[in-house]
Amino acid sequence: MKNYLIKEENFEKINNNGKNHNNVNMDYEFFNSSIHPKITLIITKRNLIEIDNIDSILPKYNMIIFLSKHASKSKTPTLTSHSTGNFSEDNLLGGKPCEIGNTFPSFQKQYMKRLYEKKEELLNYNLAIEATHHGPTSSTNPILFVEIGSTEIQWNDKLAASIVCKCVLDTVNDIKKKVSSNNINIGIGIGGNHYPQKFNNLILFSNVAFGPIISKYNLSFINEKL
Repeated sequence: MKNYLIKEENFEKINNNGKNHNNVNMDYEFFNSSIHPKITLIITKRNLIEIDNIDSILPKYNMIIFLSKHASKSKTPTLTSHSTGNFSEDNLLGGKPCEIGNTFPSFQKQYMKRLYEKKEELLNYNLAIEATHHGPTSSTNPILFVEIGSTEIQWNDKLAASIVCKCVLDTVNDIKKKVSSNNINIGIGIGGNHYPQKFNNLILFSNVAFGPIISKYNLSFINEKL
């Protein structure tokens, strides 16, 4: 995905002390594109789920989209997206205990719908949302993970990478128009497994979008405060 954006979408490295970024350290490289002026590409070698200073990197009133690899025991080829959060004290996968990241439900919905429009080019892949899980969680900005999985074969699939990137870019560029023109109902998903098919279908085929999705195995941790 990184290679596609740099080679095909004209993202070029900029000075890390650029005016748009605060308290930047050497863990991050910044890229801008004349084609996509609304978007900054940030590349890091840090483990994405453990980034804990994300608001010192980005200005407020943005959306954070993590382009990442996805792994699963089943090794099923899958293109996924999900919000972040920990519903219990367990934060071994980053983020703070009992904290849910901010979400942008309409963005995830439009991204998944665009991906679904490309399903004929992605015949080997499941197109699925995941329940809310792992970090980072502490940001004033909404966070969405966009992932390619589930093995090295898919991680190196240039066609899938290009389609995922194009769908993200297209969603960024027209999300304001889509949100203002569509009557989207925002919900919270409660129940189901880690790949909640019912919620997935609602995102694709109804006017419903989801913030946090709490899978069945996390329901015992839900209380009024959370």
